[in-house]
Amino acid sequence: AKLAGEVKGKKILVVDELNDTGGTLKNSIDFLIERGAGQIVIVIPHTVCYGQAKERLISMCSREEVLGYWTTDSVLQTAGFYTDIPKVRIICLQPAIATTIKNIHQHQSVSGVYLVRT
Repeated sequence: AKLAGEVKGKKILVVDELNDTGGTLKNSIDFLIERGAGQIVIVIPHTVCYGQAKERLISMCSREEVLGYWTTDSVLQTAGFYTDIPKVRIICLQPAIATTIKNIHQHQSVSGVYLVRT
């Protein structure tokens, strides 16, 4: 594997659209830590998880360099699935989806639902 740039002591944001087995993600995290990454935050919108994925998530999120694993509730998991995984944050999509459907039905703007106002 190759890495463009220096990660030693840096804060790293790892983003991928999907985590299914967790193999590639775990290898990426190990690779970054081996090269001295300071802090890592993982953002994966869709956590599917089959096979050894949960065990890999527990292992990755237990590393001191990993500050958190952010995902959404876009994929239904069994009750208590995330309770054993440290540093996980689940973002609920229900309000955004419900508002989007309501706005479409009422012929209102949808883009405003997803714009972040600062």
